[in-house]
Amino acid sequence: MRRSLFAITLLFFAVSCANMTIGDGLEILQGESNAATLYLRRNTETELIQAFTPVITSKLNETAATRYWSDLIGTYNRIPLVRQVNPDLVAYATENAMDGLFLLVEREEAEIRRDPAKRVTDLLRRVFGSPEAGESEAR
Repeated sequence: MRRSLFAITLLFFAVSCANMTIGDGLEILQGESNAATLYLRRNTETELIQAFTPVITSKLNETAATRYWSDLIGTYNRIPLVRQVNPDLVAYATENAMDGLFLLVEREEAEIRRDPAKRVTDLLRRVFGSPEAGESEAR
C-alpha cells in the first residue's frame, strides 16, 4: 500500500512541477522556507485525496475501527470545550495523511534550502544555489 501511494504522490508532484510557470518558480525561489511545499499542496492535494481515499477506505474496512469510530467520536464531540474531531473515519484518516505527507515535504524542503549538502542533484544545486534563491552558487 505504501509503495503505491508513494508512486502516486511522486506522479502528481512530477505533473505539478511540469506545469509550473516561471512565476511559480520565482515565487518558490524567493519565498519562505516552505514555498515549494505550499505550491505542491495547492496543486496536488485534491488529486492526492481522490487517490488516497479508496486505499484508506479499503484498509480501514479490514478493521473494526470503522464500526465504532463514528459513535465514539460523536460522544467525544459532545464534550464541551474539546477540539471537534471529524466523525467520518476515512475523511479523518485521509486529512491526517495529507497533513503528515506535506509536513515531511516541508521539513525536507527546509533542509534543502538550509544545507547545500542536501542538494543531491544537479537540478537542486542549480536551483537552490542560484542568486534568485538568495544564495551564491560558489557556496
